[in-house]
Amino acid sequence: MNIINGGKHAGNLLAPQEYMIAPIMATSFCEAMKWGMEVYNELKKLLKKSFGIGAIAVGDEGGFAPNVVEMEEPLKQIM
Repeated sequence: MNIINGGKHAGNLLAPQEYMIAPIMATSFCEAMKWGMEVYNELKKLLKKSFGIGAIAVGDEGGFAPNVVEMEEPLKQIM
């Protein structure tokens, strides 16, 4: 699941094109989607708190497009 966008289509300065998660321990597609949406919604709250309302803008590919430069910052937020 694509949850943070970077690269040319995101409108930010992140070099990586996508930051993704994979709910590999889910026992069904429904459970995987539920887990993915829970992570996505919590990430939205964290990005908004850390970087403001602009950080939860969505890129062309569906992930958030926070205006950060450091490649590690999205990983910290996801963790």
